[in-house]
Amino acid sequence: GPIAVIIGSSIARSTARAAFRAQTGSPSLRTLSILATKDVVGLRSSVVRRVAVSPAIVHHRFLSSKDLSDILKREFDEEESQGNAVMPEELAELKATVEEDWNIVDSELDGSSATLKLFRRTGAAKVAITVHCQDTIAAESEEGEEYFDEDEEEPPVSVRFTVTVQRAGRTMVLTCLSEDAAATVERVAIVSGDADSITKGIDESLYQGPEFTELAEDLQEAFTSFLQTDCGVDTDVASFIAMYADYQEQAEYTNFLKQAQTFL
Repeated sequence: GPIAVIIGSSIARSTARAAFRAQTGSPSLRTLSILATKDVVGLRSSVVRRVAVSPAIVHHRFLSSKDLSDILKREFDEEESQGNAVMPEELAELKATVEEDWNIVDSELDGSSATLKLFRRTGAAKVAITVHCQDTIAAESEEGEEYFDEDEEEPPVSVRFTVTVQRAGRTMVLTCLSEDAAATVERVAIVSGDADSITKGIDESLYQGPEFTELAEDLQEAFTSFLQTDCGVDTDVASFIAMYADYQEQAEYTNFLKQAQTFL
């Protein structure tokens, strides 16, 4: 099923990378914690990546630009050898399924390479989904701390995305999560104007919507049903969002390594 595909894809990448590093004996730039923070519809989210501390950093040895170039090439070659910038076959198949009901705007087409957009019409409403590949949420332990156990398999991450439903000059904005192949609602707000007017989020001077978890339980469930059924953000779409964000981030990272080499 979609959940197994996501987990299997993540495990396969982790295993392949471990094998590559065992052969080359080289540490990875991606194994230190980088915290990237991004605003989406008035909410702040963070994504944490593990990256290894190089012995050169530990011993405070100064590296030349040639050292940097060599390391960048090593990392780029690793990503290329694992095919991390190539869309997995299972994702391509899922994309074809989702395209039966949604118009998918690939990053290569609109120039915003880190953002995925989907559009559809349902009745008199225009529904749009916007996903940034780095708007992910790290898994947490039972104690509520971020998950960093390198001895265990990495669990699939949750991806935050925004759904706008435009009808009769007003727009409903739903901040959502794709988690375990299901879409859930985090926050809901309604603003005047079309969806294009709120591409950078709802104006801070406006009401941002109620605290979703404080709503009546059946009201929360009704909004979630509206998202999944009326808006069409079903299991296939939720799985596609999570898988595509992972693929897109990998492709962007590979491109970053290439651009950094040419910069030097």
